[in-house]
Amino acid sequence: MKARTYNSLIGRIHHSWGAEVLGMEVNPGIGADLRDCEKVVELKFCLVRDENSYVSWKILNHQLGYGRRSRIAYWGLATYELSKPVGDIEVVDASDLEEFVTERELWLVPWTWINKFKAYHETGEGYDNWIRFAKRSALPKVTESKKVRGGLVHLTKGVDPSRFPTIVSRPDRFPREVPF
Repeated sequence: MKARTYNSLIGRIHHSWGAEVLGMEVNPGIGADLRDCEKVVELKFCLVRDENSYVSWKILNHQLGYGRRSRIAYWGLATYELSKPVGDIEVVDASDLEEFVTERELWLVPWTWINKFKAYHETGEGYDNWIRFAKRSALPKVTESKKVRGGLVHLTKGVDPSRFPTIVSRPDRFPREVPF
């Protein structure tokens, strides 16, 4: 599968998974990826190829505004592994991509945590962005971890567990059908 095609499709898979395990809905419009009546979560995923992989998540500066639009906002920073290289994956139906995800971990962190990372100016043909790179090695201390269907969710220092009751009450649910 071509990398660009894969990236656009796997994002939908990850968003669907995140929404289900966190008891939220995928935001179909502009703004944070997940939402419910009280909070939003902006998801970032990083493919881990092996145990020596350096992990960071690219945050576009305009995304910082998503947290200002909601009373309560969190970053959902995640890693995942695949059973085979992206170039070797062939699927007929995009929802079949889930079968290739072997591991997934999601860290929920407070919205303001990202401010500790310096913003960099990145320009090129057709883009001009200010970005930050959040590093896995700098994640806040994990206060609680929950095994969920399809992965593991970690709540970090500063995240109120009562905001995410579904990771406790419905740990084995996962949609088999991914909306496309």
